[in-house]
Amino acid sequence: MEKVICSVFILLLGVFASFSANAEEVEPLLNWKATAKENLSLKDWILTNDKESIRREKINYYLNGGEIVGRVISCIGDCRIYRGEGFARASYRSTIKEGDDLFTLNDSFMWVYLLNGTMVRMAPYTSVSLKEINLSLTETFVHVRINQGAVHWIARQPDPYQINNLHETDRVFLPLRPLEANPYESKYDISEDNLAGLINEDQRISNHIENLNKKIAKNDKGIPKRRHFSFIVFAGGTVFGENVTGQFYSLLGEKTFLKLSEPKKAYHLETVTRDKDYIDSLYFYRGYQNRDTFDLDEGVWYEVSEDGRTISENPKVAQIMNFSDFVVSRIPSIMTAREIFYEKYSRPILVHNDPETFPEETDYFLWGGIKDDDIEVSLANRLKFLFEHTRRTETNNLSKLRSIKHLYRNTNARILKNVSQFFHGKVIEDYVRHLNYYSDSSSKDYWVRGNKLKKKWLLQRYLKGR
Repeated sequence: MEKVICSVFILLLGVFASFSANAEEVEPLLNWKATAKENLSLKDWILTNDKESIRREKINYYLNGGEIVGRVISCIGDCRIYRGEGFARASYRSTIKEGDDLFTLNDSFMWVYLLNGTMVRMAPYTSVSLKEINLSLTETFVHVRINQGAVHWIARQPDPYQINNLHETDRVFLPLRPLEANPYESKYDISEDNLAGLINEDQRISNHIENLNKKIAKNDKGIPKRRHFSFIVFAGGTVFGENVTGQFYSLLGEKTFLKLSEPKKAYHLETVTRDKDYIDSLYFYRGYQNRDTFDLDEGVWYEVSEDGRTISENPKVAQIMNFSDFVVSRIPSIMTAREIFYEKYSRPILVHNDPETFPEETDYFLWGGIKDDDIEVSLANRLKFLFEHTRRTETNNLSKLRSIKHLYRNTNARILKNVSQFFHGKVIEDYVRHLNYYSDSSSKDYWVRGNKLKKKWLLQRYLKGR
């Protein structure tokens, strides 16, 4: 028996020795080093290209909460901030950090302020993930993902607003929590010597917009000029550009509708200032090897296919989204709240331009600029990684999504049947109710004073209960 075991052992040693001797002569069918370089392994490709993610992982970046992306200005209904395994209900001034997921439930709306002054409006059943915010001495960069729902994305413009006395449109948020953001109540002298003053045109809104313009001019003084870039990801594609302002409607497994707004026309700005090297917004397709882009024009509704392989103009979409532009067309109170937040939270950070003291003074990591290819940790290199990584991962997600599309087909059909009513129905009702309530105020002096007193009383009652 022992002789048999020894014979087998010697035989095996001979076989291994033979393999070792011929190892150099046998060439593998696949060149694994070349394959890794071709990025067939997503894990290896990330480890090779995304040094920023590795740096953050080493210091438990997201466990510590990440950098502050922005804050909640107002929430109507049930709005949630998911961080880690749990969630908190959003309210006035709630902090939003990198890695947070925002979600609004039925009949719930939320305005979110981002550090660079961008305003984000979320309609009911909308989910947005705040991936990251990166600052350089010359730019700010925000990376988000719209998981589903309806989002208005409004970049901060340094230009003044047109003066008018038209009613505010997004009235469901009024009155706002910061008292200064609401229009001042007019004071009437009810003496016999000033009876004519009771029938004069109400100047509250025009005065409110003038105050907003003053705040914009004040906040821009003494701050180094920065360009603001947005990287907005959704299932069917990615939009990247400077001062992105637009609307996004994304449903799981369905077509995506998007439109870049014309700031001057959509938000009643007097002028729109843009630099010579202004970067227009681009749409990035889905597809593992599809690196093509599509130039987006302002004021045009686009329809993106379910698989993210095609995008085209569709004038019929404007009929479906007929109320979408109107919702945010006149919002001086919301924009005044933005300037209040900008003065309190953004100016102390953006005013710094010394690269040596910036991280210590602001608690934000300082990146290289969008043109600094030679700097390892720069926005230029970060974008190169995100363009590739996002397209690959989102294309893979779409292939998985198609297998479970039947689970929410009926819900999507109900939403698409009347998008405006589903996402903006409560806003429409509130605006119409406001117009009806004040329908007699222009014809009878009694109603002018009565309605103003009632609005003042409602505001005071709200502020006492905060």
